[in-house]
Amino acid sequence: MRKKPYMGIRAKALLAVVLLVLVPSLFLAAVAYGLREDVADTARENTVRYLENQIRKDIVKLNSNASECIENYLSKMEVVGKSAGFHIGEHLGSTSVGADVVWGSKYLLQQVNRTALRQVMDGRVYDRNYAAMVNIVGKDRVDAALNYFFENLTLNYSSPHVNESAYSALNEVNEILMDNGSHAMYDFLYSVLLPEEREKLEYILPAGSMLYSFRNVPEMLWSYFASEESGFIVLVPYDAHFSPLFNPQVRNWYEKAKEASEPVWSDAYIDEITKKPMVTYSVPVYRDREFLGVAGFDLLLSTLEKKTEEFLEPGNGFAFTVCRNGNALTYPDERMLGKSLTEDDGEFNMSVREMLNSSEGSGDITVNGKEAFLAYSTVDNTGWKFATVIYYDVIYAEARESADEIGRIIEMKSLYLLMILISVGLITFIATYFTADSFLRDVKRLTKIADEVSRGNFDINMDIGAKDELGDLERSIKRMVNSIKVAMEELEKGEK
Repeated sequence: MRKKPYMGIRAKALLAVVLLVLVPSLFLAAVAYGLREDVADTARENTVRYLENQIRKDIVKLNSNASECIENYLSKMEVVGKSAGFHIGEHLGSTSVGADVVWGSKYLLQQVNRTALRQVMDGRVYDRNYAAMVNIVGKDRVDAALNYFFENLTLNYSSPHVNESAYSALNEVNEILMDNGSHAMYDFLYSVLLPEEREKLEYILPAGSMLYSFRNVPEMLWSYFASEESGFIVLVPYDAHFSPLFNPQVRNWYEKAKEASEPVWSDAYIDEITKKPMVTYSVPVYRDREFLGVAGFDLLLSTLEKKTEEFLEPGNGFAFTVCRNGNALTYPDERMLGKSLTEDDGEFNMSVREMLNSSEGSGDITVNGKEAFLAYSTVDNTGWKFATVIYYDVIYAEARESADEIGRIIEMKSLYLLMILISVGLITFIATYFTADSFLRDVKRLTKIADEVSRGNFDINMDIGAKDELGDLERSIKRMVNSIKVAMEELEKGEK
């Protein structure tokens, strides 16, 4: 009869260790290795979604902070404007001027003493300012500009220039003089004003010193005061290319302040001097409740544009600002400054129209054929809307870059886990194997002892070393052997 294959305790123990320790460890390691990419991909996807939402929130927060910064900057101009407007009324008519100013009047064609002017032009009276103008520009051109004071002109006081031809002629001569550092035009016209009109100009000249003392906002371009009664306007700084025939009373900044009876920000308009888009903070000036005129403080939109550029890195998107009527106060394309962003029917223009009807908001938008995220908020002290546009490819790129880094970290951690599982399995296998082997050696030794005893060898050496249950068993066997040995000796004695 063929014997069944024999599997000893050692083999069974080794098999048990392999099945219970090594195989599960290797299995878990294999599972970890197989899932590492899936786990990393899932982490990437979740990270991208989370970061995209977080970036949108950051854009909204950035937009709000930018609005506050613009608001704080404008508040500086408002503090200056309100203080200057309050003090100008108190100082009008005083004898102290204290600052050089340039000036003009919408009524100037009627305020000049024509007799005195003709005497100078004909050479009957010498005037050093007239001589300076002739020396720089030429007599023919100077006289052609001044001759408008003698013509029977049709004047339109509802127009900024009153008479376009006279305005252009005087302005062209004055620009040449100013480019040469000469104020001869203003000084000459001042000298030939009718006495009563000169008094009106001198009455408002102290406003110039007040405006000059309040010019502590570095980005402020011009500051000025326009009189309601005389039509005169005084302006600082002294080097402004400013036409003496300017009519301030029909300008947006003047009309809005007069109508509101309180400080206001104008809509965007083209500046008379720089020919660039500008906004003005206008302050009505009163004394004893009598309206005297309006003080204005100018800010070029290009200056405001530079401030908005600080909030975004180039290429990531752009920021823009619109006033309440939808005209662009800041915009990447300078050609759009002062122009409407609401007139067309494009998605961007529709979004701007929606902005004007809400204090803040955000959403998706398509700009220049690119998908983008738009966030906007209101500049409280002006009612302007400041908006930030970030292209989605930038948002995606930032999110994916961070997600890829997280994915790489997860894959690396997965490999570390794999190595740990394999190492733990091998160490446990080796430790268990040697522990089991030690146990089996003790069992084998006890088996040998029992076999010798069964053969009648009671003198076998039993060295008790173990202190566990095998040691107890060994001691029990030893006592049993001793008992049998004593019994056998007693039996032999009885037989004798």
